[in-house]
Amino acid sequence: MTRRRAQSDGRRTWWIVGITAFVLVDIGLVWWAVGGVGRGVDTSAEALPLSSFAPAPTPRPASARATPTPTPTPDPIVLAAMARRIVPIDATRAWRTASVGCPGGASIEWSEDAGASWTAWSAGDDVAGVGDIVAFGDGNTVGIIAALAGDCRQEYRMSFTGGEFWAAYPGEQPDTPIIEPTAGTALVVAAGAVASPCGPISEYAVGSGVAVLCTSTALAIAAADLSGWTTARPDGAAVAVTNLGDGYLVASRRAAGCVDGLRFATVDAAGAVSEGPCLAAAGDEATSVELGTAPDGSVWMWLGDRVAVSGDGGASWAGLG
Repeated sequence: MTRRRAQSDGRRTWWIVGITAFVLVDIGLVWWAVGGVGRGVDTSAEALPLSSFAPAPTPRPASARATPTPTPTPDPIVLAAMARRIVPIDATRAWRTASVGCPGGASIEWSEDAGASWTAWSAGDDVAGVGDIVAFGDGNTVGIIAALAGDCRQEYRMSFTGGEFWAAYPGEQPDTPIIEPTAGTALVVAAGAVASPCGPISEYAVGSGVAVLCTSTALAIAAADLSGWTTARPDGAAVAVTNLGDGYLVASRRAAGCVDGLRFATVDAAGAVSEGPCLAAAGDEATSVELGTAPDGSVWMWLGDRVAVSGDGGASWAGLG
């Protein structure tokens, strides 16, 4: 009996010892796992920014992609009808009128210093406009197509005193074409009115023949009798014309290589064009341009409020500053 109890007690003791040892080992393993993870492993180096895993952009369909904006086409240049006129006598003296319309004022001016200064003259209080201006000899003799106040009726008036005194010559007109004053769509010559080949006339030039520049910038050339018209096509848009030798000198805007300036070209009696130099300092497209040629070949240019003179057919200009 005593022996059995001893054996039972022994077994109970080993069982307790085993359980205790198991518990201690388990606690040690838990402590090692927690402590080892906290001290021995650096997980910060393995962390990646979230942006590295952002999805690739989805390509836009071709219809949604941006397309180049087309360059706008500029509006056509339109010239003033019956533009102002400049009539040179030589390289230093010239007459000019600021308007050839009616009613448009009766501005008549004379310069003796290549356009540096101008003296204004009046042809009468009853003059409401100047239809055209012509000059003779040394400039003391000058004639105008006066548009009379009230009905703009035309009357030819002349001064033989350099603009100081004027006399009326009813029923007469100069022996050069003038622009028909009402609509500006014809040239008036001794034989009557000849219709413009290109609509309203801006200006014209008389040399061995006649050149007409219309408000649309179209340029037409005719023989002296105006029996037929040939279209001349300088590069760009023609904005001024004058006689030069046996042909004409034309100034154009928007010409290739001279987009922001004036391109000068010569046009012969048959309408053939030879392109010339570019003048860069020519103002913007709103700046009016008028050309005139003196008997000695000097070419005057009235450019906005500036006046310049060329002695070499438009290759160079003096007076633009």
